[in-house]
Amino acid sequence: MKSVICALAAFLTCVSCAPVYTPAIISVHLGCQNITQYFVPNEVFQQLEFDKVPPKQVDIPDNFDDHMYCMYTNLGFESESGELDLSHADGFGTLFANPEDSVEIVTNCASKTEGLTDPIEIAGRFYFCTLNFYA
Repeated sequence: MKSVICALAAFLTCVSCAPVYTPAIISVHLGCQNITQYFVPNEVFQQLEFDKVPPKQVDIPDNFDDHMYCMYTNLGFESESGELDLSHADGFGTLFANPEDSVEIVTNCASKTEGLTDPIEIAGRFYFCTLNFYA
């Protein structure tokens, strides 16, 4: 019985160490992946978000920030001009190790984009900042 409890605890710990994607996030991701200019190999996301490989060690394609721009604009988080709508911060909670901190994380990472004018660069900078907090 003790071994069953330990195995269950290990499983639950492992399950909680990965981001959880909502149906909206999955749908938008698949939509962006179906547009050639936004396609990013799934291995890149696997390495960054699940395997926790540092970005500098991942072969990130040149259009990665474009993909994130597609994601954020279609989720209603980023305007076409690059303005971030912080009212959507709770929608990111399932991605983070500490979902209750989503508003603080999103607000902090949005502040890292201040002064940038390129919406695609804003999307990329925001993503890589939030990636540090992914489950």
